[in-house]
Amino acid sequence: MALRTTARPAVLFTNLASIMVGVSFLVVSLVLPQLLQLPKATGYGLGRSMVVAGLFMAPLGLTMMFTVPVYAQLAAKSARRSR
Repeated sequence: MALRTTARPAVLFTNLASIMVGVSFLVVSLVLPQLLQLPKATGYGLGRSMVVAGLFMAPLGLTMMFTVPVYAQLAAKSARRSR
């Protein structure tokens, strides 16, 4: 019965969107620091230090820190409406 529910368009597209957002976040958090730290001699690295790579990643963490409470409030409101 649960598999039939996941095949409904609303549930399916929501799940696919959440997977895509999760994978894109993973790619950004893994690939960006590597590209920043790879030597310039590789042809695609930027040759930055680990500290600089961390500073480049800081806005991502700060954005998450400030948006999580907003998402929590939205989730609480939608949970109250669905009751």
